[in-house]
Amino acid sequence: MTSKTIVDWGEVSSYTEKGTYKVTGTTKIAGKSYDVIANITVETDSLDDNYSVIRNMNIVKNSGSSFVEAEYVVTSELTDTLVLKMQIYSGDTLLSEDTKDFVPSDNTVKMKKDIRDYKGNLTVKTAVYNKSAGKVISSVMERKADNTGNFAGGDRVNLEKDSLFEKSEQVGLKYVLSIDIDRLLAPSYEMHGLTAPNNAQRYGGWYEKALYNHILGQQEPETGAKMYFVSLLQGHHRVYEQKDKSWWCCTGTGMENPGRYTRCAYYEDSDDLYVNLYMPGTYEWEEKGLTFTVETTYPYSDKVQIKVAGTGSANINLRAPSWLESDMTVKAGNKTYTSKGGEYLAISNEWKDGDIIDITIPMSVTVYNSRIDGQAAYQYGPVVLAADLGSVSNVSGVNEYISNETKIDSVTTDVPYIVGNSSNLDKYIDTVDTDKLMFKIKAENSSTGKDIELKPFYEIHHSFYTVYFNVGNGVNEYDKRLNSATIDRVEPDGQQDELGHGLASENSNNGSFTSGTKTYYWRDTYGSDNAYFQYSLEMDKSNKNYLFVRYWGSDGPFTKNNVNYTRDFYIYIDDNKLAEQTLNHEKMNNAYDVFYEIPEEYTKGKDSVTVKFAPKSSTNCAGGVIEARITNDDLKCVKITADYNDNGTLKDSSIE
Repeated sequence: MTSKTIVDWGEVSSYTEKGTYKVTGTTKIAGKSYDVIANITVETDSLDDNYSVIRNMNIVKNSGSSFVEAEYVVTSELTDTLVLKMQIYSGDTLLSEDTKDFVPSDNTVKMKKDIRDYKGNLTVKTAVYNKSAGKVISSVMERKADNTGNFAGGDRVNLEKDSLFEKSEQVGLKYVLSIDIDRLLAPSYEMHGLTAPNNAQRYGGWYEKALYNHILGQQEPETGAKMYFVSLLQGHHRVYEQKDKSWWCCTGTGMENPGRYTRCAYYEDSDDLYVNLYMPGTYEWEEKGLTFTVETTYPYSDKVQIKVAGTGSANINLRAPSWLESDMTVKAGNKTYTSKGGEYLAISNEWKDGDIIDITIPMSVTVYNSRIDGQAAYQYGPVVLAADLGSVSNVSGVNEYISNETKIDSVTTDVPYIVGNSSNLDKYIDTVDTDKLMFKIKAENSSTGKDIELKPFYEIHHSFYTVYFNVGNGVNEYDKRLNSATIDRVEPDGQQDELGHGLASENSNNGSFTSGTKTYYWRDTYGSDNAYFQYSLEMDKSNKNYLFVRYWGSDGPFTKNNVNYTRDFYIYIDDNKLAEQTLNHEKMNNAYDVFYEIPEEYTKGKDSVTVKFAPKSSTNCAGGVIEARITNDDLKCVKITADYNDNGTLKDSSIE
């Protein structure tokens, strides 16, 4: 996988004045068109009155490469010889210095510097010098980089298909000057920043679902404690921050969320007002002298009423959701308007004091089929429904409040499954109370023989729950036993999970790939006698411990830069050699699991251990590893077998 430019916002010369430009465009991915949006910030910077300099520097990491890109443009005519100087430091030590002359024909200089050979914390500095006068004409621009693969803040650009594209709704960017990507990477809070006016139609439905089903449920209603991660693991539970001991990024954004609930409810555009969210409140359209007061208990009711105050001509555009049970109807004055959904219903009128807009938004229970075969969930209008599976209070291993956001326990409870087939899922559910959004999966279609009660997912706190139900069979016992036995686990995501588990490495690589519907993250290490990677994992000092490692069965020997490598490596526990492992195409196109028994003398009196993977020699490779855990059970009496389908789901498991 390599970086891919999917939208080019245009030439640097298009952005010559100091300020921030909001730019939009479209791109095609896999034959589909997508809207993209970004902010381009232009800095006009000069220490010399003769020149105005526009500058940009990015630190880019792709699979197999790391480099610095710098681009400077002088907006006035060149009358001297100007050069760009790039310096790379490790602390106070200068590692390299490079210069490059400006091109007179377009007043531009571009420089690209490979930094793969520089390890550790780096500082990159660039500036423009007047070679003729022997002086600096622009201030020094500085960027930080940790060349273990973790780049600082907005300087990280990673446009790999299996990471940014899939996780960010196929929104793409290309750095032209300095594009602000802090509204692109990750949770619903940040993705809401992409739902700007020109994207409202495309993303309005997504925004509404994220608001009700994710944002509303990430705060504990009694204490206000925030969540870092909302789990959808079947039978899992919510985990909150620990009072006075946690200050995560999601603590801050969680505090901001209530003030942002109405952020995208309305958009003005000349004579048009777009109504995206139906929530009670008042909106003042100062330019038109109109005020709209919304009265509703939506989504607990399908009725919305908008009262108009003031007089003026305007177009009111009401979002008609794509999930409508039947036509949305709007009554304004003596006219009735209808929409089948997936659009804005436009009403043009000369509005006056006392006008009423009555809206009916028919809702029903709909089925959402998961990307994982044989799993499904239920929704009512925009609201995701879930089953409350009982309190987590006093359940062994459950840790509801944590200070380290990566230490989320894996304790789950039994999850009922749906008896029937996927083509009739809409027939297996009955309404209990629409005023409370209460529903049930009928007893005859429940594996327990009892009704499965469903309610809004965001309402469930301090309980086990499930959103997704298996259809026709239960939750796999192997997965359930594995989660119950897990003390700590790490996935090589290259981000928070690894950082929270003390990742240290030398000559290590990581990435991701997709098999079927499942995305796997991996890490390996090779290329030198000192190559390794390691994690710190918690353990149970009072019981037997096992190291669980998941490998990819297609991994085997390979050639890189004319060197032949085999996957033969050692595994250490706190520098004690635990095992030797060889990967040689054991299970093509499937993941497989290995348990290693950890001797008690390696763990006695310890709360955590360091798990290290290292090649046997410089022509060997350690990994890839796609998951590691410490467990208190090896899930077998004699032998355990776990086989996976091409789509990443467990095909079969046996315990002998």
